[in-house]
Amino acid sequence: MNQARYPEIQKALLPPHSQTPIPSTNSSFEALVMDHSVPFDYQSFMYTGRLIVAMESHADIWDVFPGASVTRYFDGTAELHAISQPSALMHLDSFEITFQSCDPIGTVNEVSTSSSSQIGKYILFEAPERNPNACIAVCRFRIVVPETLFPWNGGRAQFRVVVRALFNAYNPERPGTRMLLPGPECVHHFTVQLRTSRRGLPFGP
Repeated sequence: MNQARYPEIQKALLPPHSQTPIPSTNSSFEALVMDHSVPFDYQSFMYTGRLIVAMESHADIWDVFPGASVTRYFDGTAELHAISQPSALMHLDSFEITFQSCDPIGTVNEVSTSSSSQIGKYILFEAPERNPNACIAVCRFRIVVPETLFPWNGGRAQFRVVVRALFNAYNPERPGTRMLLPGPECVHHFTVQLRTSRRGLPFGP
């Protein structure tokens, strides 16, 4: 199911920190960056390109009754900085996210890409945006944490998010062909903890 075909889903996925994209001008630099004929040195970009992720690191969930249907959303923004090699934006295919739960009982390991036509159970995307003038590509995403992943037995539930840029670049082993190659990545950890107010709501498995 394609996310773009369902506007109500797109609206629900819009992170609160989303900003109106900066309109790009039709400059000669932009034309150069988005030119297919400009060479892209993938190996070099692996050392000079940067991928950063902005996302909250912890959430307290208050007064949840056992058996209640509750979902906590974690909104994140990934930015690929390509100032070292602007042509990387032209060869950027998509962003890949891996969401992992560290709970040995209910282990989660979901992988999804921004180019996928399928809506993931735990990972949701907005369409990535490229800004050639700023040499940045931005991908906003949402991680869905349902009550089945809450730490009902106390403590903190720990989660791991790995964001990676994927490039459609020339295959160094087969000249003339292209392939998806993993680019720079960023690892983010966050936790969830259940808390009770003075009313002292009971918790349970």
